[in-house]
Amino acid sequence: MAMSHDVAFVPAALEPGTEADLVYREQSSGGRGLYLLMQDVSARAHEPRRRFLLACFRDTVSAYLATSRVTGAPTFLRDRVRAFEAMSRAVDTRLDDIEGLGIYVALREPDAVYVLCARGASTRVRWKGVFVPLVTAGIDGVIEVPIETSRSQHDLFAQTLPESLVMYRVTALAGETAPRELLLGGAADDMAASVDAAEHATSRMSERVGVERLRHSVLLLALDPALAGAEAAAARSFDEGRPRGRVPRSAVLGVAGAVVLVAGLAGFGYWRSAMDNGAKKNVDETALKETPPPALEKRAVPDTSAEEKAPVQAPAPAPVPKRGFDVSWQESFRAAVTSSPVVAGDAVVFGGRDGKVYSYARSDGSRQWTYAAQGGVGASPVFKNGVVVAADYAGNVVSLRAGSGTPVWKRALREKIVSTPAVTNERIAVGTVTGRVYALSLDTGRVLWKFSTRGGVRGGIVAADGLFLVPSQDGRLYALDEATGARKWFVTVGGAIAASPATDGDMAVVGSPRGDIMAVDLARGKSRWTYRAGGAVNSGLVLDGGRVYAGAGDRRVYCIDAKSGELVWRFDTEGVILSRPSVSDNRVVVTSYDGFVYCLDASSGALIDRYETGEAIFSSPAVVDDHVFFGNNAGRFYCLESPKS
Repeated sequence: MAMSHDVAFVPAALEPGTEADLVYREQSSGGRGLYLLMQDVSARAHEPRRRFLLACFRDTVSAYLATSRVTGAPTFLRDRVRAFEAMSRAVDTRLDDIEGLGIYVALREPDAVYVLCARGASTRVRWKGVFVPLVTAGIDGVIEVPIETSRSQHDLFAQTLPESLVMYRVTALAGETAPRELLLGGAADDMAASVDAAEHATSRMSERVGVERLRHSVLLLALDPALAGAEAAAARSFDEGRPRGRVPRSAVLGVAGAVVLVAGLAGFGYWRSAMDNGAKKNVDETALKETPPPALEKRAVPDTSAEEKAPVQAPAPAPVPKRGFDVSWQESFRAAVTSSPVVAGDAVVFGGRDGKVYSYARSDGSRQWTYAAQGGVGASPVFKNGVVVAADYAGNVVSLRAGSGTPVWKRALREKIVSTPAVTNERIAVGTVTGRVYALSLDTGRVLWKFSTRGGVRGGIVAADGLFLVPSQDGRLYALDEATGARKWFVTVGGAIAASPATDGDMAVVGSPRGDIMAVDLARGKSRWTYRAGGAVNSGLVLDGGRVYAGAGDRRVYCIDAKSGELVWRFDTEGVILSRPSVSDNRVVVTSYDGFVYCLDASSGALIDRYETGEAIFSSPAVVDDHVFFGNNAGRFYCLESPKS
């Protein structure tokens, strides 16, 4: 299968010399080629993340250039996954938001193209005339290829890096004559512009096209089925293990001469080197000469998205009060505290990546008890009827007496759990990364029923009016009967859902990686309205006082009218928001990946105060009796006094 034409869509406003994404392209003989895009589309760019992307980029290009013998694409890509995992530890990159790091490696074989990317990444294929996510079930000619991982390494967070990545094999469709197109890269808010650009793409288009409304680079790869048979036949003439022939290729040099990119990259300056079959394979030692960049073709792509009302801007931040957040007590741990705390009487209970569940006195921060789980504890504990229910990465669910931490029962499901369970007076609903949902007896831990979705369950499950609401990475929100596990309804939200839904007993709301906040009727699952945020909505949502509160990947907190779906206000932070806001006493408390916890006026969105912890925060805050409890990714747990009026 040949790439008949490939195009790099880049932001039209990006000028040479400014920071840009890492792109590499090489077409070799024998129907093979490498297409590489690495970018940070998150709002939390910092030096370790940049070093990690550069290291991954260098490793991939160097390994490909240094390979003198034909190896299978799956083997090559699995080797890269292992190398990426080693480099993430070497440069101290946390894996909390690995989806924010855009890693796209497309390796072309004569009869297929293999794509390695993050789960939930912006990868789409044209199918039945429209672009759909590669993760969509049932796409003809697209299969997921297993990535072997090392089970000897403990999970650092909700998933190890290999489990955060996915490999697809895309083939031409029998009987099709038109090229099959793939879109790789960009953030959620880049997808509409890139799809519009792809719709207007032609075979005569420049290899590099500037697109209005685009913030990040996106690769368009066209797979021509007409050339697949000829290239496959040609490839068979190569004996396994023979040196691979190459066509002459061009490269572009990035930061400090350490990275080689293909000509056509916007940013970092432009460099070119001609390398023939006798050139040295060591990328760092390649002799390079500066040449002008290829011309950037700029096109004003029509904006086909629906027009929206002008957003309501939050009022200017109010002056910080004299008595704002104040530390009541804090504790430090050896690993990140990413689970959200639950208040259990006079104690606050939470889990950590160190594989333990902790109980601390709310008043003075004295430790009450510790329970040693297996692997990390990413799911947040829940409290009901005097017991704390916790789940760990090894797939164990345990019921602990809230006062002592003594186990009441333990159920080994043997399937990794990162989703926060839902609990009622009789049952616990637990979701696993394999996509199964288990209902357990709250009293005994006995399995009462099972239900299977088509994707992993990572967002928290919510109990509501005899139902369990289950968000799945198959792109659906399921409503299951609490007593039997029968499916009452499901609604397609789109994308690999990581958000936790919310309900007020009449309606349910859930977010999507596309940036949609969707409201549905709780009884029937019928859509009421959809609001499009400026970034992926992977946070937990809150329904309170006729309003919906959510955080998004564009660093903003959104307040939406629950009846109309219209924006009430929004507030800008400086980092991605993955936590669930807490709303009480006309205040919104929310944590952000910029390391701050914010207190906002619930009516207007005005800032009341903020407190800096110095490290990213995934943990959702628990607010009780004018105190705020949460952990951060540096392994610190805080009890703060809320700002005074």
